[in-house]
Amino acid sequence: MDWLSLAIVAYFLYAFNNVNIRGIIGRYARNGRNYLVLFGIIWAFFLVSMLLVFQIPVPSVYLVTILAINGILTAFSLYFLFVAVSKDDVYRVAVLLNLSPVFTAVFSYGLLGETFGGTRLLGLVLLILAGILASLSRDALGHWKLSPALVYGILAALFMAVSNVVFKYATSFVDPLTSLVWGRLFVLLVVVVVLIRKSWRNDFLKVLKNMSVSGFSIVLLNESIALIATLAFICAIATSTATLVSALGATYPVFVFIFGAMYTLVKPDFVMEDLSKHTLLLKLSSLTLLIPGVILVS
Repeated sequence: MDWLSLAIVAYFLYAFNNVNIRGIIGRYARNGRNYLVLFGIIWAFFLVSMLLVFQIPVPSVYLVTILAINGILTAFSLYFLFVAVSKDDVYRVAVLLNLSPVFTAVFSYGLLGETFGGTRLLGLVLLILAGILASLSRDALGHWKLSPALVYGILAALFMAVSNVVFKYATSFVDPLTSLVWGRLFVLLVVVVVLIRKSWRNDFLKVLKNMSVSGFSIVLLNESIALIATLAFICAIATSTATLVSALGATYPVFVFIFGAMYTLVKPDFVMEDLSKHTLLLKLSSLTLLIPGVILVS
């Protein structure tokens, strides 16, 4: 497959994975923290398999420190993402996640010395406006309100942005796969720290005790999809440029919108997205700003 196909497959699978997470948290995990622990358990198995299949080198102490920072930032980003999708429509969260280039541009300017001109600045403005539109909805009385996932979505985008800048820096020394594996190892370390707290550990153990084999199988399948998406994304970047691959990130919320609508129409007991007339208009309006915004920023 060429880089274009790999990138589209990656965003397609990421979208499907994120929509499923909303349903899994609602039915099984109960909150974002418990899903983070489930994520860690399953990715521990993935990482062991990858260490056995691929020759993953041991980086220098300096680089391990950089990848530790990347892993910890990624863990916080994932946690805020999981909390956000448990509180509101996945599409709204997807648009908020696309604010990540706004933060990435700022941090890249300050830390990596990258510059951006008028075109890129226009793209940043469009992304911010898209985020504002996507966060609005109407209550039963017709009053406008902001999404309850707004703060968590922005925090997820912020931590994701910093994590991506650190990851980009690390890949100038080692290959992306090595960076991914070591970064994910430190995500697992954060999960272990979470389990040290007794109340959080007991809460997770209750979830695990009540989870059926089919429920855990769904989580395993969903994170297997995320693994394939991640590997496809890495291969796309390896055969192209991060800029071109990032530009295709505009397809991610489109896929999220489609999957969310399909679940709402076919299996609303698992995932229910708001498809009311006013909300649908806001979502489509935010999409018309988001797509050119991502392309201009990239």
